[in-house]
Amino acid sequence: MLKYGYGGKVLRIDLTERKFQIEPLDESWIRSVIGGRAANTKRLFEELDPDCDPLGPDNIIIFGIGPLTGSLLPASAYYTVSARSPLTGILGDSAAGGQFAAEMKLTGFDQIIMTGKADKLLYLMITENGVEFIECPEYAGKTIIETTEAIRREQSDYSVQVADIGAAGEK
Repeated sequence: MLKYGYGGKVLRIDLTERKFQIEPLDESWIRSVIGGRAANTKRLFEELDPDCDPLGPDNIIIFGIGPLTGSLLPASAYYTVSARSPLTGILGDSAAGGQFAAEMKLTGFDQIIMTGKADKLLYLMITENGVEFIECPEYAGKTIIETTEAIRREQSDYSVQVADIGAAGEK
């Protein structure tokens, strides 16, 4: 584990192949930026093909958290999701609050990097040990609240945190 609030791990998920890889977070790399948004931006700049289709499988979607995430400090319950935006064709990112960021911190992952495209609707059960790919065709068309509640029931754990694409993401 890295010092100063970082978990020290990066989780790479290939949705097409349904594989994952856990990598160490390079300390010199992360010291050149501060926070999830800056780390996501740097990673996209380094790894994303600038000509990729924003809605295609070559786009990269990154969930990132910073060193203060999960602490008791104000505004520390946020994570940032970054990718090439289909609206503008350039970097797009969004911040969201809630318990998801703190749970991500507990896994030790500072970034979750997703590539590819799943051939079926599925959800990812992420733990500190990696990812389980779970097919869920019965969740198609459900609202975010319905999907969250269904996943929690299925996992028999109502503390599970969910970041959901919603019906729009199914298209």
